[in-house]
Amino acid sequence: MRSLFSVILVLVLTGTLLLPIGLRTPLQAPERPAAASRGVVLLVVDSLMPEALNELLREDQLKAIPFLIRHGFYWDDMVSVFPTMSVVIDSTLLTGSYPDEHGIPALVWYDPSSRRVVNYGDSPRSVGRQGLLTTLNWTLIDLNQKHLSSRVTTIHEMLERTGRRSASINLLVHRGIVRHALPLTKRSLSGPHLLALGPLISEGDGKIRIRARSFRDADVWPMIRRWLHRNPRPDLLIAYLSDLDKKVHREGPGHRRHLLEIDRRLSNLLSSFGSWEDALDRYIFIMVGDSGHAAVKRSRQYQIRLEDLLKGQRLLPPGSVLKPGKYDWIVAPNEQLAILYPVRSSSRIPTVCRRLLEHPGVDLVIRRKGREITVRSRKGSLRFQRGGPWTDPYGGSWSFTGNPEVLDLQIHPAAKRIGYRSYPDAFRQILGATGAQRSTSLLVTAREGYEFRYGPSPSHPGGGSHGSLKRREMLVPLIAGGTSDQPKHRRIVDLKAWIQNLITGSP
Repeated sequence: MRSLFSVILVLVLTGTLLLPIGLRTPLQAPERPAAASRGVVLLVVDSLMPEALNELLREDQLKAIPFLIRHGFYWDDMVSVFPTMSVVIDSTLLTGSYPDEHGIPALVWYDPSSRRVVNYGDSPRSVGRQGLLTTLNWTLIDLNQKHLSSRVTTIHEMLERTGRRSASINLLVHRGIVRHALPLTKRSLSGPHLLALGPLISEGDGKIRIRARSFRDADVWPMIRRWLHRNPRPDLLIAYLSDLDKKVHREGPGHRRHLLEIDRRLSNLLSSFGSWEDALDRYIFIMVGDSGHAAVKRSRQYQIRLEDLLKGQRLLPPGSVLKPGKYDWIVAPNEQLAILYPVRSSSRIPTVCRRLLEHPGVDLVIRRKGREITVRSRKGSLRFQRGGPWTDPYGGSWSFTGNPEVLDLQIHPAAKRIGYRSYPDAFRQILGATGAQRSTSLLVTAREGYEFRYGPSPSHPGGGSHGSLKRREMLVPLIAGGTSDQPKHRRIVDLKAWIQNLITGSP
């Protein structure tokens, strides 16, 4: 998606003006600079998965990554965020909150205020259907300044307001307090002090320049090096590396060769400080994956065409504006997740639920009604809500009825404790995903080997796909070098508070 965004960005900025969309809240001036301390470098590697990484570590094929582990720690079971789509995960990473709090529901989702399905750019065909300028405004402006809730604070906003400097390279979610003026327009982006989005580069003066760069990793590493050696240096630099995700989507979850390349580039970065030990004297280096992938089988029968599955229902065409009384359902495909929004009477929801569960590729059907959430599968149904006598490994309290096998829960009746196996952090993850929706919806996840299709949405037969709640997609690695301090829990939602503490000494 980011490569697509980079291309359309250049096309628009070299000949077209953005639509007039302003900032939702005023930006604040920073306080006086705080005392200098070691900075933090956070490398977000899209689709970094633990299996290949663990193999290379066992075979002693890597150099820089084991060095970081020896001077810090390594977890291979960090829990990501549901839906496992990068734009949702980035929002959680930067805000330390779940989707019901930060407001980004998925890569593709229905916005009742505009009566349109928001698609941040899942495929070129989708962009063609909904319009180039519309996609660009959703991705470049609305994502950070409208869709991302003003009730949450990003780590960039927190640091810059206390006089520290932060930097973001190629993360689509990057909201900060510094205005960066878009060339050829009267619009501006809100971001950290240093901001790069593919060909758009802003280095502290509030102005954006267009340079011959893209979202390729080969372009990102030199910028990381240059920015880390600036004076004054950033207290936090977050860089997004996307090349691995493209390979996994095409070829499947194996990615040994690309991991070797990441390790080589990281070695060169550490050496730029004179010695690797000197690098850790200046910065704490952290590398994290955002989501895993499930392999998609090649046969066409593993592509779940929602037009066929919902045959007989009137579906809003992709890219269209909803007109009252004309459609029954709105469809938002997110690879291994489909979000279905009923337009008319809710009486047809049970019928559609039954039809969904009859398909061999459907895993879970999730519906929220008030505070209660119902999860259905072939094993039956489970209802749960927040608050109650049961506690989970993260300190959450819950009440539930029905069959715990639906979510493969471990039940310890005497201690009133539950554990998660096939679906990590399931209760809070599902609460977050359903709570982020702005209207009544069904969340439908796919079984291993399948993925959902609708209209121009992408497909990955023989490759990898993500979006659901399955363990393989939810567990990612975390590598930290230069600190023994650890996050409160092994979840991406806990990383913001941890990084903030590493920089400022307070959570």
